Amino acid sequence: MRRRPVPTVATALAVVLGVTVAAVQGQPLSGEYKIGVLEPLTGPLAGEGKRHLEGYEIVRDMINERGGVMGKKLVFAVVDAPDPTAAASEA
Repeated sequence: MRRRPVPTVATALAVVLGVTVAAVQGQPLSGEYKIGVLEPLTGPLAGEGKRHLEGYEIVRDMINERGGVMGKKLVFAVVDAPDPTAAASEA
């Protein structure tokens, strides 16, 4: 299986960040941005989900090492979504 290049993962994370930052406007300020991550970490798609999470973490660490987003660190709230039904109920 072909591995996804870091730029693709970075683009996906940037889109998620844009939506997340827009959604948190008007909330009290804190020192970090918390981003929800739903990936299948168990079940038949666990391998793909774990690789996705590793990619997200690499990009998050790169962003945090460069000072974060507007001076704030990124933190993930990871939730296992082993199947589409579980993902829908957690979202």
